[in-house]
Amino acid sequence: MIYKLLFSLLPDNKNIILCIDRTNWKLGKPNINILMLSVAYQGLSIPILWTLLDKQGNSNTEERISIIGKFISLF
Repeated sequence: MIYKLLFSLLPDNKNIILCIDRTNWKLGKPNINILMLSVAYQGLSIPILWTLLDKQGNSNTEERISIIGKFISLF
């Protein structure tokens, strides 16, 4: 599990800053819409969990709660 490896490499994983971001690309006709949960560390955002959204546009509250819930259950 790569997310646990990345998380374990952080020197202080007790006091972390989580970031939620969404990006949408158009690759030909299909939209690629990703909701990502990252850890902010020394000016970088390190992705630890993500989900593909099957729609174009913003994520909704349920989708954001779901990715935070996954983080809580894994860590």
